[in-house]
Amino acid sequence: AQEVLTAYTELETGLTDARFGAKDGISGLVKKLRGLAVMCGRIFIASWEGELEEAERLAERFLGSLHAVSWNEFPEKIKIRTPEGYAHYGLYPETYIHSARDFFMDRRPVEAVAVGIRSIGTSLSAVAGAELERRGCRVHSFTVRPHGHPFKRAVVFDHALAAMVKSLSGRPFLIVDEGPGLSGSSFSSVAERLSSLGVPDGDIIYFPSWEP
Repeated sequence: AQEVLTAYTELETGLTDARFGAKDGISGLVKKLRGLAVMCGRIFIASWEGELEEAERLAERFLGSLHAVSWNEFPEKIKIRTPEGYAHYGLYPETYIHSARDFFMDRRPVEAVAVGIRSIGTSLSAVAGAELERRGCRVHSFTVRPHGHPFKRAVVFDHALAAMVKSLSGRPFLIVDEGPGLSGSSFSSVAERLSSLGVPDGDIIYFPSWEP
């Protein structure tokens, strides 16, 4: 199940990067890709929990939805890279199941927004969002790609994505990624952008891979 999660979210990351470049955005097709990512997260969690029949049922739904995507809207070639956290740093996505579970038990949100920082945050946010969804929370999700110097990353939202964030204000926003690294600028750049769009600081929650 992790292989499916990793392979699909690598594809999603490459497609989203190709679609938006330096300015992150949202579209109907990208929302479909995110929905499929959260479904992959559900498959991964069901497998991890030993719920094999549920994993098979979700896998059938996933494959049917995957075949229905309009792939001709994307370029013929994209860049895909295996996330470093999985390849080199022993990062396990199942740890984000427990983090999401703890968050749900603490806050009991009816709705939440899972924001993945590409690239590895694409899969990690899918797992966190899937666990919240599994517990009855309605999940909205999108991914972003901070750019610039490693110690001073910045993230830019297009009008559609900024409008969506404003419309979702009042719900908790989970920023999900590995790290933080030496500066934490990827996490902070996303938090600053959300804050500038009216999301209260108390509703911005970091989901890192370690406690800095």
